Amino acid sequence: MVRVYELAQASLGKVKNILDAEDKKDPKNPTKWIINEFKTQGYILRAGQAIGKDTEASYLYIKADDEFFKRNEKALLDAGAKLLKGKEAAEIQKKIEDLENAAIEGLGGIFG
Repeated sequence: MVRVYELAQASLGKVKNILDAEDKKDPKNPTKWIINEFKTQGYILRAGQAIGKDTEASYLYIKADDEFFKRNEKALLDAGAKLLKGKEAAEIQKKIEDLENAAIEGLGGIFG
């Protein structure tokens, strides 16, 4: 499942802090680590202008299973990310995927 979020300029820093947070020891169990699942799952963060949008907003693309979103989505929403749905989400998703595919094809041409 893919989810796309819109990040206003005011919330971008907060969301980046969540996405880039270091793994840390569990305060309740010092032998256990709390892993930043965003780093292990992977995500794509693009400025609106990079995907052809005339906006100051940025867009976050995450492809993961339902369980990932059940555990982690609240943190994004609390930080100001807005979950996109419907036509708008599909449009942004396609633009991000097209850019990623073009980048991969470009690398294939270099190393092919």
